[in-house]
Amino acid sequence: MKNQDKIDLTRRDFIKRAAAGAIGGVISASLPGSLWAQEQQQDPKQPEKPYPKNFRKIHDDMIVLDGCCPLLTWGIDPMSGRVDKATIGKGPALYIEGGVTAAGASVGGTRTSLELTRTSLKLHNQMIEDNGWIKVKSTADILRAKREKIFGMWYLFQGAYAVEDNLDLLEEFKEAGVGQVAPGYNYRNRFASGQLDRSDAGLSMAGVDLIKKCNELGIIVDGVHNSDKDVFDMIEFSSSPVIISHSNAKAVYDHPRNVPDDLIKAIGQNGGVVGAVGWPTFVSESQFPTFDQFFAHIEHIIEVAGIDHASIGMDYFAMIQGLMEDDVAQKLYDQIIASGAWTAKEYGHPPYVYPTGLKTPATFYNITNGLLSRGYSVEDTQKVMGGNLMRVMKEVWG
Repeated sequence: MKNQDKIDLTRRDFIKRAAAGAIGGVISASLPGSLWAQEQQQDPKQPEKPYPKNFRKIHDDMIVLDGCCPLLTWGIDPMSGRVDKATIGKGPALYIEGGVTAAGASVGGTRTSLELTRTSLKLHNQMIEDNGWIKVKSTADILRAKREKIFGMWYLFQGAYAVEDNLDLLEEFKEAGVGQVAPGYNYRNRFASGQLDRSDAGLSMAGVDLIKKCNELGIIVDGVHNSDKDVFDMIEFSSSPVIISHSNAKAVYDHPRNVPDDLIKAIGQNGGVVGAVGWPTFVSESQFPTFDQFFAHIEHIIEVAGIDHASIGMDYFAMIQGLMEDDVAQKLYDQIIASGAWTAKEYGHPPYVYPTGLKTPATFYNITNGLLSRGYSVEDTQKVMGGNLMRVMKEVWG
């Protein structure tokens, strides 16, 4: 089968697959087999500032968490009900190489039907079982992952579309391992206004009920991809801390997917965290952002919200240059734009190149490097790399 045949989806099928985290299953066979080892060859440069010689040991001793990673779904196709065994382990392998303890897998999201979400959960469970990884449902599972040096994965929704009009379905999802839910995804749905929609009315009454049900069940409320007023409403109605798992600071780079200082401050005052994201079009105007440009967002979040309320949510995705051939990435991008899930204005265009020194999860340790080299203590570095998000998880999940 030719490359163009592999991703020649109908608009309807693309929306279904993208929403269910199925894009990895669509393109996995098109990937060059050697790309997983090319991170250092592609961009060997390290952050410009000197770092402690023992920074990797310090990193490896920490609990390190990534608040959102669509890359973990790579190779899962709920539409066909299949797992591509040649691809499925490669995303987690990069995280293991980068010294990450656990990360959030996007198992459901924009426009995902209940049926596809159930299939997605089943396939993710199969993937975890087949590879001997740990499905994270509590902080005890993260501690076990660290202790036993086994990769951990928790489930999240980027948009609560699968809940439909039945909040009791959240009980089923919680039991299946979903521990983090964003009510909307970019555009208005029955729960929220969405971060990119043309108007912002905040949460609907159904959205308020969703927040309360998440609180009742011990599910983290995630404001990512939701409007400013949506998130302020979440803070008002939630009895638990609200997080924004992967967004940058609008004061550093004025982009519609980034968040303003008053919201960053409110998240901190509420006890939550804001996770700096590496998605290149959210970092800077440049299509090839630098390490320092990414770090400016981390430091601004720390300055506004406090050291106890900054975290990391890199949002690594299969379309990263170096993980996917450029022509395949362009065709996939064209499908996403045609589906209406993204717009070119907000999401840019391929090649998608993550900040220098952070091209894939295999170099996640360079964030620790960057914090230490900028004078942050080991204790404060541990907070940003996982401790702060772990604190919220402990409060909500136990």
